[in-house]
Amino acid sequence: MSETHSLLLTSFSLWLVAVYALRAACFGNPLSRYLAGATEELICQADELATHGSEQATPETLHFVQGFSRRFILGMAVLVLELALLIRLFWIDVLPWLAMGLLVKDLLFAAIGSLAAGHLRTDDKLLSTLRTLPPWLLHLDRAGALLSGAGALAFFLVLASR
Repeated sequence: MSETHSLLLTSFSLWLVAVYALRAACFGNPLSRYLAGATEELICQADELATHGSEQATPETLHFVQGFSRRFILGMAVLVLELALLIRLFWIDVLPWLAMGLLVKDLLFAAIGSLAAGHLRTDDKLLSTLRTLPPWLLHLDRAGALLSGAGALAFFLVLASR
């Protein structure tokens, strides 16, 4: 791949990460917002479907679980893309201190979120646990998204000026 194509692909990927992250910082994590908008009954049915694979699932429950899955996959894809971009930017020496700082931030925030969710989870009801995450963790997620979005924009501007 030529240098121009590589730069274009990296810039486009940074723009995608920036838009997703800044949107999550301003309006909240799409997954958390999706769970917050669901009824308690729907969450319980989805937990039952996820845990036991109920054959009696309603179309509404299936639709909800599919929406949850899409949002989860999108969030994971953006996180993996961001991590790959940060490693690449560190490797090619574009603001390596910022790349390393954001990489450490991502890993640290993922560990904190995982530990907090694991500590709160007392049964097999994953969606109910995610819905009842403490407000400080949701604020931490938004702060992390703001840092990721601002960092992606900074990298984008540096690459655009080259």
